[in-house]
Amino acid sequence: TLPTTALATLLAAGELHLPKGDDPYFSDNLAHVPDINVTGASFYTLTWERQMPVEQLSAECREQQTDRAWLRLEGVNYRASRASLGGLPLPTPPPGMFIRHRYEVSAGGLFA
Repeated sequence: TLPTTALATLLAAGELHLPKGDDPYFSDNLAHVPDINVTGASFYTLTWERQMPVEQLSAECREQQTDRAWLRLEGVNYRASRASLGGLPLPTPPPGMFIRHRYEVSAGGLFA
């Protein structure tokens, strides 16, 4: 479920077990969270994906009486990799903490 963090996702998936429950801020649980310098970045690197049919986007554009659609990424923390929409490549967002990104995705005949 989004929004979330890598740590919350690992706990929810049962990939990480803390001695006193799933709350990392309870008691001394935080001391048992693996350090990224020990585990490596790949331990905390996760991918979230959401698929939305072009037909649904097209219907939303008709409802709003526009031929333009936007993909809004709100709160990417810290980096997002390159994505595509219907084979249309999107630029890689610059890194940063919770920076919002907005891309027009109606170009390229997606809504023809």
